[in-house]
Amino acid sequence: MLGIGLAEIEAARKVEMGSTKSRSWLAIASVGLICAACEPKGIGLRPDPDPVQEARQMTRSGQAVEAVECFEDILRDDPEDLAAHRGLVEAAYFAGRLAEFERRYRSRASGGEGLGHYGLALCAVARGPGGMKAAIEHFQKAEELMPTEADVPYRIGLVYIMDADFERAAAALQRAIERDGQRPEPRVALAHCRLQLNESAKAMDILRPILNQSPGPDVVSKARAVAARIFDLERDIPPDAAPEIQKATTYLGQEGVQQALLLLSELAARYPELALVHFLKGLAHSRMDNRGEAIVALERAIQLRPDNPEALVALGDIYFRVGKWQMARKSYLQAVGLNPFYLEAHMRMAELCEARGDHEGALQAYEKVVLLEPDNVRHRHAYADALARTGRLEDAVAALEAILLYNPDELETLIRVARLYLALAEKRPARRVDYRQRGLDCVRQAQELSPDNQALRELLDSLEG
Repeated sequence: MLGIGLAEIEAARKVEMGSTKSRSWLAIASVGLICAACEPKGIGLRPDPDPVQEARQMTRSGQAVEAVECFEDILRDDPEDLAAHRGLVEAAYFAGRLAEFERRYRSRASGGEGLGHYGLALCAVARGPGGMKAAIEHFQKAEELMPTEADVPYRIGLVYIMDADFERAAAALQRAIERDGQRPEPRVALAHCRLQLNESAKAMDILRPILNQSPGPDVVSKARAVAARIFDLERDIPPDAAPEIQKATTYLGQEGVQQALLLLSELAARYPELALVHFLKGLAHSRMDNRGEAIVALERAIQLRPDNPEALVALGDIYFRVGKWQMARKSYLQAVGLNPFYLEAHMRMAELCEARGDHEGALQAYEKVVLLEPDNVRHRHAYADALARTGRLEDAVAALEAILLYNPDELETLIRVARLYLALAEKRPARRVDYRQRGLDCVRQAQELSPDNQALRELLDSLEG
């Protein structure tokens, strides 16, 4: 992996290149993934806590004994909560009580309960690689006894993935999707299998619905990783070209654009069919403001690799700079169409819509940006700004207060909320006093963090006036 990362178009604008081949998400062999509860859904900065998640957090923080008790309480109220069973086995493993619960599940399995076999399968996984065969057998028995439950074939698929048996994993995961098409986790796993089986187009088709299924942050992160591998520009690089390509990207990353361009021009002559070289050459020309040459190189990269969302975004950026809005929009939309998980494409669409005064379009794009990277405060701010520009001030406040819920001392967010309350006070005379008081509370909280902030003093004057 080359690990490409280049500054592009403007000083404040970054184009993130290269594959997201960070550590493979297939660290599935741990107890935590097979036995994990599903991520809660929602676009929030953090998922709302629920009893299962809170108990799992206890396990993670070293309180496995206490977590076991919490899970048993949950299961007394809802004995068929599969997420709680998974959390219980995970906690029991770390609490040294796995054998005890294995006996309980065996007793239930002997009585013909599918949940008994489900629990035994989880215990077998917890025992490590040697337990995978037993895990499959128990999961398969559980599937016979629980034929409508989507989670069971999903777990079967995960176990097969651990064993690198992608054909069988895919078959099981497909059953999970057929039983619950609105659950995103099996889609990510199935897309991974299809990619391993060299079926990239199928993998992308499987991933596409996920962004409309309110996925949790963990699911989105995994989906983005799989999508990045589907469109990996580094595949098929001749081994003898790799060191020079790495050298060229290093030059680009260190502002050695001319050296990079010289080296890339030589590489393009030697490897005229290598899309990555033309792509990098186009970026180098763009950074030197050689727009015509940049367009030629990027169009050649796209011709060689039509499934190249990064080149499309880079091409759109050039058109954006020279005010060719429709051509820029076309390039960005093509990039989004190819890879809806590509963050940069959505960000560029948002910026383009803002530049053209299309506030609704910008809002839609920022919604995707926040969904793809929910913990980024700057994205949240941009999203709130877009809401405010469309007149949805209350929603803008809610978007920002979601940040303060988990980071109450985020100074810029406090200032933004205060300003929104000031705007609401003018817009809603009936609640003017209430809104101004809320804004005042935010300013005073911010002043404790930054007593000498001039902007806060001016805002305080507005609220107290």
